Amino acid sequence: MANGADSLLPMGVSNETLKYMADNHLVVFGHVGALSGWQTSRHGGYKRLGLTAEDAMKVFRTGL
Repeated sequence: MANGADSLLPMGVSNETLKYMADNHLVVFGHVGALSGWQTSRHGGYKRLGLTAEDAMKVFRTGL
């Protein structure tokens, strides 16, 4: 933030870390579809999700 960032996109951090950041007035956000390195490895690499309307709604509802 000291270098001019408006917000942070933390990936692969715990909920406790996110809470600590938010409690200390850091603006944090997520990105549906952006997976951290451990997630892509666990799921076999990057995958395209939400290609049909039904699948897109599932991503919207569940964040998966």
